[in-house]
Parts: sequence; structure tokens; C-alpha cells
Amino acid sequence: MSTEFLSDSSISNIGRLQSVPLRQVWKHEAHDFTPWLQENLDVLSEAVGFSIFDARRECSTGSFSVDLVAREETSDYLVVIENQLCPSDHDHLGKLITYLTAVEEALTAIWIVSHAREEHVEAVKWLNRSTQNYFYLLQIEAVRIGNSEPAPILKVLIDGEQEKQIYQELTEDAWEDDEDHYRRKAFFEMLLGRKGKHHCILAQKLLDWSETSADWVWWGKGEKRCSFIPMIRHNDISHQLFVVWTSGRIEFCFRWYKSKFPFNAEEKRLALLHKLNQIPSVELSEDAITGAPSVDIGIFEDEACLNQLAEIFSWFVQEVRQIE
Repeated sequence: MSTEFLSDSSISNIGRLQSVPLRQVWKHEAHDFTPWLQENLDVLSEAVGFSIFDARRECSTGSFSVDLVAREETSDYLVVIENQLCPSDHDHLGKLITYLTAVEEALTAIWIVSHAREEHVEAVKWLNRSTQNYFYLLQIEAVRIGNSEPAPILKVLIDGEQEKQIYQELTEDAWEDDEDHYRRKAFFEMLLGRKGKHHCILAQKLLDWSETSADWVWWGKGEKRCSFIPMIRHNDISHQLFVVWTSGRIEFCFRWYKSKFPFNAEEKRLALLHKLNQIPSVELSEDAITGAPSVDIGIFEDEACLNQLAEIFSWFVQEVRQIE
């Protein structure tokens, strides 16, 4: 197999991608950008992954005028499009929701901004989880190479359909119709609403380990928070390993450990504390061995950290089970 290399002259002719201020490309949001988008729906369709056509601007809802209303090719439902050549704000989010509810047959909303603030990203996620509609959040920028004409780049930050699929996978009826099933469903619904998809994925990994390494998982459900606790039983004594809360934190149960052999011994709890402190971002003081310290489960995004935690509590289980 032969390998071809670019010549030195070809390499020297490679340009660099340069960012172009949006207002240099479209001076006015309504007079310039919206008409451009209306004529270039293929760019938007490619970004969101479904075909949008027949965009119009004459649609109004009371005293407000919708930027664009288009039609989705596969479903024939209407799509409301709100444009913003500046960072996202509450005003445009409110308009987007108002337009979607006011435009008959509208199922999907697309919000295009120059920069998405974190609180608005979370708000759009919540709308996808809490309504029957599909909300898309896109970020736009303009680039050029050398003296070329500027080109748009649309980045999808929130994919409405994908967000709903993730939510359904986390809450679908995949287990037996019993109390634990409903508590499990309530846990992930609450965690998803409070902390989002990322924390749900990490909690699921902790749950997967718990279901294979512990004897059972105990589910707690309250009005304000839910939890799950991997449990083991040895010599007719139950031992809690840790607690995962819908606040997105994992609690280490030293206050429980100290009442049961062998971790009722201070040196054993200190050994456990030392092992936990070897995990990056975990810094527990020695007085934590009588309390209930916790850390954000986000630190276990690193697979190595998650493996460390699994090894620590496998050691914990081994220490308990070697008791005669």
C-alpha cells in the first residue's frame, strides 16, 4: 500500500480557519439573518438532522411576530424558529415558548443563539423532559479561510429528540412492576431534573456496580429527594456501602460503619478514609470517620476514579465477609 504526502508547496498553501464577528456577516437580526436563514433552510436541516421547508415570516401571535415558521417534511408538523445574534436571554426563551404554544400544529421549537448561557441550556433540557414538544438549542458562528466569503457553522447544543430518548431510556418500564421499580424510576426522574443527563449516566454506572457487587440495592423515596444504597448481609448483619442521592452526591456512611464490626474499629475507618482520599478530588478530613461526608459524583467521570471507588468497596466487602 502506497502513502502519498503533500508537497511542501501544498502545505504552505493551506489556509487557517478564522472566526468572523456575526454582525459583520448579518448586520441586523430580523432584516438580514432571518431572511438568509429562510433562503438557506438546508443549512439548518443538515444541523438538526431532519428536513425543514416552506419557511414563512408572516406568522404572528398577538402582539408578537415569530421569526420563522416552517414545516417538518416527515411529520408535516410546524416548526417555530427563534433567532438571536447575541447570547441567550430570558426574553427570547419566553418568546420561544409563547410562539410554540400559540402557533397551531407547532410541535418543534428551534432556538439559535450566538452563545448559550448554562441556565438556558438547563431550561431547554427541562422543557424536553416536561413537555410533549421538541426543543432544539443551536449555537451559530461565522468563519472564513483567508479572504474567502464567510460561512456559517451551526452547532447543536440540545437535540430535542435525542434528549427525550435519553429521558425515556432512564425512566422506561424495564423492570418488574414492583415498589423498587417505581422508586428506581422516581430516583432517575428526580436526578435528571435536578442535575441533568451527565449525572444520570454516572449514577447508572454506580448502580451497575452495586447490582453486581452487593447483595441487593435499597431504594429510598421522599418528596424532596431519593437515594439508592448498595447493601450486603453477612452473619445476619446488614451493611450499607454508600448512598447515592438525587442531589448528585455520593455519601460515605462512616456514621453507620462505626456501629458494625470490623469498621467499628477506628483504624479500619481511617484505612477506608485513606483509600478514598487517594481518589483525585476527594479530600476528607480525619473527623469524617464519625460522620457522613459526601462528594459530587461528577468526579467519577474519569473511568480511573470510578475503578478506584469500585476497588475500595470491593475491599470493604471482602473485609466484612472474612468475619467468621
